[in-house]
Amino acid sequence: MTDYRKNTTPLCGNTREKAMKIIHVDMNKYARYAMEMDIPQILPNAELHCFPAPDHALAFAKEHGCDVLMTEVELWTERLGGFRLAKAMKELNPQVKIIFVTVWSKTEISRELSGLQISGFIPKPWSLETLAGMFGKLYCMFDPQTMSRS
Repeated sequence: MTDYRKNTTPLCGNTREKAMKIIHVDMNKYARYAMEMDIPQILPNAELHCFPAPDHALAFAKEHGCDVLMTEVELWTERLGGFRLAKAMKELNPQVKIIFVTVWSKTEISRELSGLQISGFIPKPWSLETLAGMFGKLYCMFDPQTMSRS
């Protein structure tokens, strides 16, 4: 297993003047804690903000912005869930990258995803390798100088 804490080479060889702002939403406090431990190992300069509820994350994003949204998928909820949050974040910022962190397969949730551009899926439970691969792919999509899609 790779020790990402010792990896000082930026993903894709790029350096950033502006940190990638990541919002992670999960009702499970242990999942939020795990993400708070894992993301700094992969992206030490990233700003990670974790929330237990989608409405708190959306309010934060409206005030502070967001580059990447990582949200769990609640298929059974009537409140602002992962799908509605993703749609609201895309309306707020069409360039935001959406990653679903889920125990559900893509085929199980594909009906809900129609018309929504998703950057990726991370299975629960995730590994550092899975997170590093996903963020390596996303990091290469950004121009490090402007933080816009290249």
